[in-house]
Amino acid sequence: RSSDLTTQQILPYIDGFRHIQKIAAEADVELNLVRIATQNLLYYGVVTLVSILQYSNVYCTTPRVQNLVDDKSLQEECLSYVTKPGYKRASLRDVFLLYCGLSPGTTVRDLISRYTQQLQRVDERKLIQFGLMKDLIRRLQKYPVKIIRDGRCHPARLYTGSHSYDEICCKTGMSYGEIGR
Repeated sequence: RSSDLTTQQILPYIDGFRHIQKIAAEADVELNLVRIATQNLLYYGVVTLVSILQYSNVYCTTPRVQNLVDDKSLQEECLSYVTKPGYKRASLRDVFLLYCGLSPGTTVRDLISRYTQQLQRVDERKLIQFGLMKDLIRRLQKYPVKIIRDGRCHPARLYTGSHSYDEICCKTGMSYGEIGR
């Protein structure tokens, strides 16, 4: 079947950091076929979708972060996953402190500047990715609302508080910075 061939073609490119469009380009497969194959993989529990990491994103812990303290196998999996290659293994204390440093109003960029010592052995991209996959953290979305009616705002119809920054970026092709202005 063609979907099996597509799946075989795209699997090497699925790494949790590439988005669907990038996978399609790098695997040289039509975008719609990659979407269908990914939906299939998602349906069968082979992959999990996580939001693309941007250093301007804001995350906060969920009650499940406690599992990191209580569950030895989760600790093992986490520390193996988030430790930078070629470095001494990260400590649970540092990883837990980093997760707890994520709070409303704190961007990933802020976390990096505040916790440089703890991040020496921890890959921040993998830290966020693991936290999302295991539901230890969740992303906080921004929903812009246009208050002043001066006409400068291109997609004003989307600035109702019902559409997230991500959705507006996808629909308009604008960057976060352009929306925030």
